[in-house]
Amino acid sequence: MINVKNDKELKGKLNKRITLPNNVENKLSEAYQQIRVKSSMANSTMVAYKKLKLKRWMAVAATFALFSATTVGVLAAKGFFTSDITASVDKEGNAAVTYDYDIDYEATPGVFELATGYLPEGYQEFEQGKYQRSEQEWISVFVNSTASLEWAGETKQIPGAMLEEKITIAGMEADILSVNTAEAEQETKLIILRNTLAGYEVEIYGGEKTSIDDLKKFAEEMTVTRVSDDTYMTEEEKILMQIKEGKISEEEGQELLEQKGMDGELTR
Repeated sequence: MINVKNDKELKGKLNKRITLPNNVENKLSEAYQQIRVKSSMANSTMVAYKKLKLKRWMAVAATFALFSATTVGVLAAKGFFTSDITASVDKEGNAAVTYDYDIDYEATPGVFELATGYLPEGYQEFEQGKYQRSEQEWISVFVNSTASLEWAGETKQIPGAMLEEKITIAGMEADILSVNTAEAEQETKLIILRNTLAGYEVEIYGGEKTSIDDLKKFAEEMTVTRVSDDTYMTEEEKILMQIKEGKISEEEGQELLEQKGMDGELTR
């Protein structure tokens, strides 16, 4: 446990740099970019998140998460989504875990808020969703709604990841992964929990010296609440996303817009 004499010393300790795998930092950067793009294009009512300075010291995320039993949205009787997980190792020995999602677009996606119920002794929250005791003892959490999964392309690959265990935590399916890339200075622990009936997926990252038992207890005692409804992408937003990703040109996007019987020009 860190011996902290005053607030100045605490801030100094918590602001020490931590190096995470590039894929973790890049994925979080993409997630925030998707949230910002969606907000500007669709004027979404999603809870606004402060723009985080995604440095190499610690990554965390926005919180969108669980569900309440009563909501004005339409809940999916058979679940908001299903997912398939594939663990692979290429010829060079590089491991990866890939998730593919099948979303029920008839169900209304939600906006969520998450609150912690347990923190290991000595961990301090110094930014929303960021908790740290030392350079190798930290926890980072964020939650994907089905709307977020759609914006991510309904698939995600985690380079350097290995599936260690599949268990159940607080009634949810949970995957325990280790993430270790050549450029990283420390191994990252990762728990991914899915609640398909509620329509969310929680990702909890931990530092190399963070106990996996502490991460499991963190997951067991967190409280997540659905606070409002969200929306999926419009056809125009989907086309704009394809243009942004370089999959089609602006001219091709305009043609697609006209083919779908939509008047007007693409606005960026």
